[in-house]
Amino acid sequence: MKIVSMVCPNCGASLQVDADQKNLTCNYCGNCLYVDDEVKHVQYDNAEETGYQFEKGRQRAQAEALGLNQQTARMNPGQPPKKRKTWLWVLGWICIFPVPLTILMIRNRKLSKPVKIGIIAAAWIIYLLIAFSGGVSGDNNDTSNVNTETTTVEQTTDESVIDNDEATNGSSESAIDKFIADINKSEDVNLEFVEDFIPSNKEGGHYRTEFRLNAWKDSTGKSYKYGDATVDIILSSSGEIQRIYMDGSTLEQCESMIRCASPLLDSTVGDSDIQEAIDYVDEHKEANGYYYGKLGLLVLGHGDRGYEFMLKLS
Repeated sequence: MKIVSMVCPNCGASLQVDADQKNLTCNYCGNCLYVDDEVKHVQYDNAEETGYQFEKGRQRAQAEALGLNQQTARMNPGQPPKKRKTWLWVLGWICIFPVPLTILMIRNRKLSKPVKIGIIAAAWIIYLLIAFSGGVSGDNNDTSNVNTETTTVEQTTDESVIDNDEATNGSSESAIDKFIADINKSEDVNLEFVEDFIPSNKEGGHYRTEFRLNAWKDSTGKSYKYGDATVDIILSSSGEIQRIYMDGSTLEQCESMIRCASPLLDSTVGDSDIQEAIDYVDEHKEANGYYYGKLGLLVLGHGDRGYEFMLKLS
């Protein structure tokens, strides 16, 4: 018996077979083989399916090899090819063209020396003229523009400050002056100016508990005498009358102040609204949180000790 060594064409396993045996089965993959001694080749069953599987495996192996190569390239990236920055060369030629021109002229062997010197000198002269003319004119323009803008801003700021001061002072003075002039037209009320004061100043003699709030930090005040009563008028930062206080007044003075001051502070209140407020005070001898129109009224005290009065814009 003659033993022949062969390789399974399906799985590649090494087989030891009897030379006289024509049909055999691979012990590893189970493929059926046919041995032909005359032509010395192997013929196996289901050749078409086997060829398909072989080609499929070959393509899969190629795809796996390609994927492995790509993964390796991603894991070990090489240096990217350097890009030529042509725009830098163009910018260099535009900005410092005499330098490369000088180098090219020196290296040029076709031109004579006088021609080279003439071209180089002309290039440098043109470059320097452009540089100096642009720098001088630009500096002058920038300086003049800055000076002009600075002067304009200063003038505008000064004018704005003056206008604002005049507007604030004018509006506050005119508002309070008009109010005093109008209220003194009546026969019942006559206010005589005493002094200016700052409501938030605790040492000024006109301080009240509510003046501790931030709402009053920019307010100003004017104090007047109304008979024996003290009248303090509080003005907002814009010059508008916010509140009227009266201390040590009689009930008649309170009613007169309601009648005269109410229409000046709130033009929307009618005569009937004002009369109702006066009647309420006359009946109750007080008014705590009484509102009519945009006005709020407070009257507290006693006839012997005098009344505390407040009229405010709510």
